[in-house]
Amino acid sequence: MTPERGAWPQTTPDGLARATALGARVPGVQATALIEYRSGGHLLVIGSREATRAVLPALQDSLTPYLLIPRRDDTPGPAYERELVAEPGPVSGHLGAFVASVAGPGGEVDLASLMRGAGQKTFDLVLDLRSPPALDADVLPAGYYAPGADPARLAEALEELAELVGEFEKPRYFDYDPAICAHSRSGQAGCRRCLDACPTDAIRSAGDRIEVDPYLCQGGGTCATACPSGAITYAYPTAADMLDYLRGLLQRFHDAGGRHPVLVFCDRERGAAVLAAAAGELPEHVLAVEVEEIGAVGLDVWLAALAFGAAEVLLLTPSWTAPTVSAELRRQLDYCGAILAGLGLEAPRVRALEADATPALTALLGATRRESVCRSPFATFGEKRNTVFTALERLAAGGAVPQPADLPEGAPFGTLEVDRDACTLCLACASLCPVKALQGGTDTPLLAFIEGNCVQCGLCRGGCPESAISLRPRMLFDAEARRTPRVLNEEPPFECADCGKPFATRKIIETMRRKLSGHRMFSDAAALRRLELCEDCRVKDLFRAGDGRDPLQ
Repeated sequence: MTPERGAWPQTTPDGLARATALGARVPGVQATALIEYRSGGHLLVIGSREATRAVLPALQDSLTPYLLIPRRDDTPGPAYERELVAEPGPVSGHLGAFVASVAGPGGEVDLASLMRGAGQKTFDLVLDLRSPPALDADVLPAGYYAPGADPARLAEALEELAELVGEFEKPRYFDYDPAICAHSRSGQAGCRRCLDACPTDAIRSAGDRIEVDPYLCQGGGTCATACPSGAITYAYPTAADMLDYLRGLLQRFHDAGGRHPVLVFCDRERGAAVLAAAAGELPEHVLAVEVEEIGAVGLDVWLAALAFGAAEVLLLTPSWTAPTVSAELRRQLDYCGAILAGLGLEAPRVRALEADATPALTALLGATRRESVCRSPFATFGEKRNTVFTALERLAAGGAVPQPADLPEGAPFGTLEVDRDACTLCLACASLCPVKALQGGTDTPLLAFIEGNCVQCGLCRGGCPESAISLRPRMLFDAEARRTPRVLNEEPPFECADCGKPFATRKIIETMRRKLSGHRMFSDAAALRRLELCEDCRVKDLFRAGDGRDPLQ
């Protein structure tokens, strides 16, 4: 998280404060698990005979190429020793473990066993020269290259392929807690924000939970940014490490005499170079913060940074940012803008800088210098929603509690509205809620709602048998109201017609009478009356009538 410091000027009090802030020791990053790849250099090259022949001379000796030529792209020419002309099938996998197939007379045939020999199931690397290629994720798997018709991209791919022989490690970028995942419950579909936001297609649905392929995951981080509950979190660094670093950075800057700092987040691989090239022309109150991937910092980090004392938070998203990442960041920025506007901060405090070079970057930064809203280096353990709420409380401190702010559709904060006429208090919604935003009563039939817990996943709405629930995204700034259970519906319990024991709600009994009144097993008054009996009294009544069958069982 420490940016390059050599090129940053120190000619003003802000510049000197920046040098002090960036020069201090930064907190260590918590260790995370490592993912290992092994590659023997077995390279599958897919493309026309002309294209595959053209790359052969450029391949390093460390690579063993196998050429797959689609039948439609085959042209006369000398055969290569490891070549197959066939109709390509699907390709999947990652560095060291790519699986490919071709069409055979009886269906798909494993390509590695055909070309590498019996018992071989995978290739280590893939160079796909077709357009379109087999894989089209925004960020392709490690070891898979699809340069298209761009000679520069092809040259870069050939250079990198030569280096991908041996054993490699990378961090496991994510942690996952299925207990608070809102993806699905009891077969009812809910949140799929992480699946839609992943640029590598590494996440898939697995029933009531999601599964992340750690070999496909390349640390894009938008899954954690999009996750409304904090079920999936970024692990390299963790949110707690990042917030700890930002708190210290801004505190040192202020303590050294700096004023109204602007944080610019950039990815370490390429965005940092753009910032370094522009360093001499940027205002000296601009502090660069390098992250593994720009999509890995989201609403909790942005709002906390403003509360820690940043005047603005800017995200450097050059043209090479994956479209999936850019789209998710735009959504999150829309949510953030609506929340800050609700606090009365109309001018953009968090925004994207879509710049590839110095002139565009300096123009986007602009000449207007905004003041910091507050300076409150509060402690946080990195829990996402609590960080957001605490930051908002600090940003709003000293004034009247703002009115609730409506948020764009899809925002992970909001309220529920229940049609009391339709709701039977069956509590199916409460049983589906993964974050305990909806709760039933203990002694009386009621449905209570804790707005601060609600992630707007829609599981309750989809699982309501009466279609009585609707969602409304908003930010409730009143912390006490956000934490306090609010009754959405209640009614007196229905008491057994024989023993008087409460056992259901009046609405449930009325609904059952209405739905079963035309059923052949409830055609007489005695059978209908049993609907008004508790389970024990219903059994007694059946035996008194000489019939041991219970139509409700």
